[in-house]
Amino acid sequence: MNYLLWNVRGAGARSLPSLIRGIVRSFEVDFVALFETRCSGLKAQQIATSMGFPHFKIVDADGFKGGIWCLWSDRYRHVEVLESTNQYVHVQFTSQRLQVWEMSFVYGSPHIVLRRSLWRDLLRLALSIQAPWCVGGDFNATLAND
Repeated sequence: MNYLLWNVRGAGARSLPSLIRGIVRSFEVDFVALFETRCSGLKAQQIATSMGFPHFKIVDADGFKGGIWCLWSDRYRHVEVLESTNQYVHVQFTSQRLQVWEMSFVYGSPHIVLRRSLWRDLLRLALSIQAPWCVGGDFNATLAND
């Protein structure tokens, strides 16, 4: 299974759906997570649908901040979104061979105070998950403020 995780810094560009479709076709991508989409509601659903995936979960942007889109193909036996917040989407996958694993797709708040809840949630998940787990995305974390 191939995954694409990408901070697109805005999903409203007309060229994005065809670009995503091209990458998906070239690299046989089964799951796409887009971060900082800056897009919500019906417009987000229309753009996500145009990317060619039959299934998706959209976490709406807060104005022009944030937004997480998870899009996936039918190649999985089952995909279940277990949790979602404005900073992450946590998903459980089941393959056609009944293998189970979990992934958390993260777009951390650029505000350190708000990001603390993300780290608490990830710790809680880490302590409760029994399957293989992968975490990826844009944590908006820096080593120093200067």
